[in-house]
Amino acid sequence: HHLSATYRIKPVSANRFVAQGQITADIEQACVITLDPVEQRLSIDFSVEFRPSEQLQHSGALDFSDIDSEDPEPIENGLIRMGRLVYELIAARCDLYPRRGGEALDRLSSGSDDQTESHPFAELARLKSGDQS
Repeated sequence: HHLSATYRIKPVSANRFVAQGQITADIEQACVITLDPVEQRLSIDFSVEFRPSEQLQHSGALDFSDIDSEDPEPIENGLIRMGRLVYELIAARCDLYPRRGGEALDRLSSGSDDQTESHPFAELARLKSGDQS
């Protein structure tokens, strides 16, 4: 497995900084179907602004006027936490449902050969009607 993060932190103004760089990672996850290992290579370019946490707005009101812009990350106790940022960027780019090539999930059945009633509550409907077959 491999993880590499290269970045440069530059001051923008008083107490504001921008971190720009690239992350490369080789990760391994379990296939959601077979549980076999699935490898994925990530390459992430990033540019993130950091501000002191007391300068960040926490009004609680949602503002969708600039939905595509990234929210600035906090500078906490004078520290820029790049490890946390790297972790969050990798976690956001991982495949949520990794599968080995060619694997597919077959529809699960309740053991009944009758496929005429395939909705989720078919078994309950059968029990309610008194059909004990």
